Amino acid sequence: MEPQTLPKQVRKRIAYYYRLIASEPDFKDAKRSAEYCMNKHNEYEESGGDGDLLPLRAFYTTSIISYCRPFNSAGQSNVGKVVSLDFENINKDNRISLEVHEYILHCRNKMLAHTDVGELGLEPYVATDLPGGMVIPLSNDPLAPFTAEYTMKTLDHFAGVYEWCVQARYNLEQTVKQYLPKAPFLNE
Repeated sequence: MEPQTLPKQVRKRIAYYYRLIASEPDFKDAKRSAEYCMNKHNEYEESGGDGDLLPLRAFYTTSIISYCRPFNSAGQSNVGKVVSLDFENINKDNRISLEVHEYILHCRNKMLAHTDVGELGLEPYVATDLPGGMVIPLSNDPLAPFTAEYTMKTLDHFAGVYEWCVQARYNLEQTVKQYLPKAPFLNE
């Protein structure tokens, strides 16, 4: 069956199913990156040191960018427009917080994927007690807060949204399956 011949409501359901398929790996990447960070936080706590935070900063940034993709991306498909996810459609439970979601989007949009100078709180000053009147480019850390507590909060959030996405995809798959093309998977 040609997608253009399907009723509009069916095409919209299939397009939403496409969004879920596209979102699932992003949520999984966010969750796995946060798990890696949490494991490292735990290792550092056990050893009594900070360890090398540079890889953690990269994994943290990856988790935030990956999580936000489904909420910031849209596009065309063979069934029409595939819109970005709307957080309001996600079944909220105690692991999925609108407050955490909004903060993560803020971090992505203002500090990680883009540099919003206003968010950095730039306050450079001339250090009168250093040789040559060195300028200290004081600013907020765009990756703060990067504590174990914050990492755990984002990990719980990512895990909840990932579980929601997997379940929503499965549930919707039962109604759109009849409209999807049929083809062999294994070449026997």
